[in-house]
Amino acid sequence: MKQIGLVGYGYWGPNLIRNFSELKGCRVKAVADRSAEQLALVKKLYPEVAVTSDAGELFRDESIDGVIIATPIPTHYKLAAEAIRHGKDVLVEKSFTASLSEARRLLALAEAKKRVVAVDHTFLYSGAVQAIKKLIDSGAIGRVQYIDSSRLNLGRIKSDISVIWDLMSHDIAIMGYLLGRTPTSVSATGISHTLRTVENMGYMTLFFGDDTIGHVTASWVAPLKVRRMIIGGTKKMIVYDDAEAHDKVKLYDVGYTVTRDNSQSRPRFDYRRGGVSVQKINGGEALGGLAKDFLRCMNERSLPVSSGKTGLEVVQVLEAATKSVAANGKEIKLR
Repeated sequence: MKQIGLVGYGYWGPNLIRNFSELKGCRVKAVADRSAEQLALVKKLYPEVAVTSDAGELFRDESIDGVIIATPIPTHYKLAAEAIRHGKDVLVEKSFTASLSEARRLLALAEAKKRVVAVDHTFLYSGAVQAIKKLIDSGAIGRVQYIDSSRLNLGRIKSDISVIWDLMSHDIAIMGYLLGRTPTSVSATGISHTLRTVENMGYMTLFFGDDTIGHVTASWVAPLKVRRMIIGGTKKMIVYDDAEAHDKVKLYDVGYTVTRDNSQSRPRFDYRRGGVSVQKINGGEALGGLAKDFLRCMNERSLPVSSGKTGLEVVQVLEAATKSVAANGKEIKLR
């Protein structure tokens, strides 16, 4: 039975403690939060869970095997590093760290201490993304040429991180997981309309060193909620609409071919418009899948689906995107 500690019972903390509490083979032993009001709520809902305002108590508790860090991004490195130094496996809320240098130092520390590091890129555990991954890996859509994603809503407008770091981190992680590789460069633009210094809407293009391209649009000031991703392959195409209650993933038997012979000065395009099939996806909460994976890796000493390496790669793109925004969309090389 693994003992789990949670640091931070704010926006995402209640979901984390619920999923880990429902999981066989582990027990949430303690929660740390600076807010007495939040701790009182934990005690009301989970009387058996110990509460404290000092996160260090969780790190020093030798009976706790793993710690979840669900605090603001600037605090991730310090808290996770302290947990690892005390011999804990860690699950860190996205984004992994506030900088690429912090991510590298944290992974080096975890490797030295032989600790498991997972990052809460929850969408990688969703039935929809898992189904899309199987379609791509099976060759059903051919070679992926582009992924275009839109993540829009009215709110929650934040003051500590931009919409790029908050929302686009989801799409960067999903693209990397689906393609099995990271971009070679990135270009981004963004703007703030909210009298704050962080962008409330942004656009990002990811280049992969060949003709594969990714694009993300994100906004906190849109009139409706959009969570849509289009994946274009050389054979077929996929539409993933996470805002749909059902039928989230559809496979379109559509495409085009380009022909040109010596007698033609221009290429000819032939379009194919076939049927649409709704893909069956596994039910269950994605966060529950993340919890199971973290527990499995704690027991087996293995690498999570959303590992520290995944977190580092996402932070690398986000940091480059931030530089690109400051340079009015200049393309920033990643390697």
